Amino acid sequence: MAASENDPYLVMRPGSPQIPHGKVLPYLETVRRVSEWKALGFSVSVDQFGFPRQRSAKRYCFDPVDLSDPEIAEAIRTGKKATRDALWVADYILAGCALDEFIALPEDVCCFSQGNLLRSQEKYREALPLLARAVQLRPEYHKYREVFYSLRLFLNDLAAIDEEFEFFRSDVDSLFHSGRVDTWVKALIQAREFSRAREILEKVDTALMELERGSLKPRFYAEQKREWYAFKHQQFAKVAEKFRARIGRLEAQET
Repeated sequence: MAASENDPYLVMRPGSPQIPHGKVLPYLETVRRVSEWKALGFSVSVDQFGFPRQRSAKRYCFDPVDLSDPEIAEAIRTGKKATRDALWVADYILAGCALDEFIALPEDVCCFSQGNLLRSQEKYREALPLLARAVQLRPEYHKYREVFYSLRLFLNDLAAIDEEFEFFRSDVDSLFHSGRVDTWVKALIQAREFSRAREILEKVDTALMELERGSLKPRFYAEQKREWYAFKHQQFAKVAEKFRARIGRLEAQET
């Protein structure tokens, strides 16, 4: 067995979806040889093929790496975290990491991560332009849009509702399932925008009907069986009926 196989490069990753805080945080997503990990005090060994014998721990695990991966190569060269995934980077920033701990990041990832951090700190007005810039740089990435539209509506920008619906129209079943459609309608009712509330209810109903018929295909989430769309359409019809009744009562109070 070659010496490099005895002492291969491994990347440390979280042992669960929750990123751990504390002493292990600076080492996560970094790439080192087994001997280097041991020198840092981590218990790790590999089998005859160079794979970690015990990959998992409560707080972290070690994985083999592909040395032909440009991100891995840059991480080995710089000693920085080997990921450019926007959601992972954002989560690490929330956990206390800095952007300069990562390999070179695209501007959209930096803007999203910084904006998401400011949003978590309730610095909403400061967060908004950063999230807007991330969307501008990567307009088709739905995860940026989800956070961006949510913050805009939180800041009472009702124009975000129509924009969000149009962008996610083909996945509206997911938005209804998550409660997002309810949030739109309640915001419009709160603002006494009754006609707009009725309009968005009609638009959602039409989109759900098209998904049920198969004339509309999802863009961002997995396509479901027709039965799922039919069930969601039926559920929405009941919810929409209650909303329309509520709107009617409120309009009657204003006359």
